Amino acid sequence: MAFLKPSEKAAKMLDSIGLSAEKVRRAIREDGMIATFENLRNTLDKNGIALTDVIGRVEGLNAVLQLTGDKLAPTNDVLKQVANSAGMVDEAFDVVSQTSAFQFNQALANLSSTGIEVGSKVLPALVDVLGSVNEVLSDLEPSTISWGIALAGALVVPPGSTAFNFGKDCPSNGEV
Repeated sequence: MAFLKPSEKAAKMLDSIGLSAEKVRRAIREDGMIATFENLRNTLDKNGIALTDVIGRVEGLNAVLQLTGDKLAPTNDVLKQVANSAGMVDEAFDVVSQTSAFQFNQALANLSSTGIEVGSKVLPALVDVLGSVNEVLSDLEPSTISWGIALAGALVVPPGSTAFNFGKDCPSNGEV
């Protein structure tokens, strides 16, 4: 744009009305682009200087014309709508986050995350323990393993249960 590196003609015209490219850049930073361009356009018009004389390139001129004059009100309306839409999204999220489905899904996500975290810490130790148990069991005789399974079942299943009757289901000759 002409205010980054103004032509010699543009710099002289700005100087003739008490402005410079640096002053315009500072005004854009401090007051915003739309307000600065509107003020610049009004100042140039009051002094009989055409906007095209200061802003030489068509692209820059089109941008200034779209942001000022009779286009100013529609441009401001669009910018206000954009600014308000951000607040509308926040409000909509607040409403959705209050629903039971959202809260349930959030709780599931938290539970899943916790499960993954716990699993990542417990799993290596569990793998080591199972590896050790496997080594011990692989060295045992099959009849010892059978008795161990029967004993474990007797400890787990309540006495008198029809699922397992130790005296009846376990042969006395040592074979299971």
